[in-house]
Amino acid sequence: MINATTTYPIWQSVKGEKEAAAEPTRPLTDYELAQASASGDMSSFELLYERHNRRVYSLCLRMTQNTAEAEDLA
Repeated sequence: MINATTTYPIWQSVKGEKEAAAEPTRPLTDYELAQASASGDMSSFELLYERHNRRVYSLCLRMTQNTAEAEDLA
């Protein structure tokens, strides 16, 4: 017989009750990501890049009026 403690619906986590009850983690601030990036954490740098690359590129494009230069600068 299968008991309810070993089967989980698709939407339910398999984690323990203590882990499931824990608060969700807050997103890291840009400052925290920059500090981690400076320490060599590549995933922090990637996240920081994903957050801001479009705005940086847009600013560079407005300033240079040249897509190739804007890409190089960004």
